[in-house]
Amino acid sequence: MSNKLAVITPSYHNDHELVVDLCASMDKYLQVDFEHLIIVPRADLALFASLAGPRRRVLSEEDLLRPYGFHKIPFFKRIRIPGLIDKKIREQWFRFGAGRLNGWVIQQLLKISAPQLTDAKLIMFADSDNVLFRPLTLEHLYTDGKIQLSRKEMVGDMSSHRQWRANAMQLLGVQNASGPAYNYIGNLIVWPRDTVLGMQARIEEVSGVSWQVALARKKAISEYILYGVYCEQVAPDHAGHSFAEQKLTCSFWTTKADFTVAEMAKSLAPSHVALHIQSTIPMPLEQRRQLIGQLAELAPVAA
Repeated sequence: MSNKLAVITPSYHNDHELVVDLCASMDKYLQVDFEHLIIVPRADLALFASLAGPRRRVLSEEDLLRPYGFHKIPFFKRIRIPGLIDKKIREQWFRFGAGRLNGWVIQQLLKISAPQLTDAKLIMFADSDNVLFRPLTLEHLYTDGKIQLSRKEMVGDMSSHRQWRANAMQLLGVQNASGPAYNYIGNLIVWPRDTVLGMQARIEEVSGVSWQVALARKKAISEYILYGVYCEQVAPDHAGHSFAEQKLTCSFWTTKADFTVAEMAKSLAPSHVALHIQSTIPMPLEQRRQLIGQLAELAPVAA
């Protein structure tokens, strides 16, 4: 098993420039022996090809999932009749025994497939809209010799999250979960490879089918909540994690169109080495890049 860190980034053509910035920031600040796997639709391979290199591979999601019986359904990406309709169509997949699937489920399958794509000991997930602005070392990932795993107690309704948790418990055969309900979703999440393999095996033991089919049949899943439930409820002595709220990434999202740099800077902490600005925030690329540069300058430094 390799001691390097594998970074997984599922993406597509709309986020190409964001991935360009992510790659540049990783090459500058990621002070770890790493390989970067960018997973995109086959139609986008040519667009992303220039990012490939000695430490970076660009892979086709179709090629990765076809061996497991998953096939993308050919479809029009957009239906447009001037003056009448202009509708974007989400991608659809199909797998015998699981039925039709949307791109959201496919993203979860790709991430959980990481141990089949790399022999790296540690696997980190970095979505397109993340960017490093400070050095990130192996030491940042550990607390008391254990890999940090983001965890925050679910409060209020959070109906989708609670459904994902309920489905995770069914997939993992957890009858009576102990402790509060936690949300494990975050950025720069790190999983030990062996723990992911253990989770895959557990799902197959409980379901009697491949873990890919078991997850696909559920339709509503969260890879991070599934993994967190496995670590705490199934294999707490072997998962190798310490649990805490997210410390590495400053994540910002707003519905306002007139937010300021100073407003965003309030969220920055000395422990942050990365910025996550939701790609759904309507913002020109150059403005985003300028904003990230300004935020990096305003970030407080750890004592």
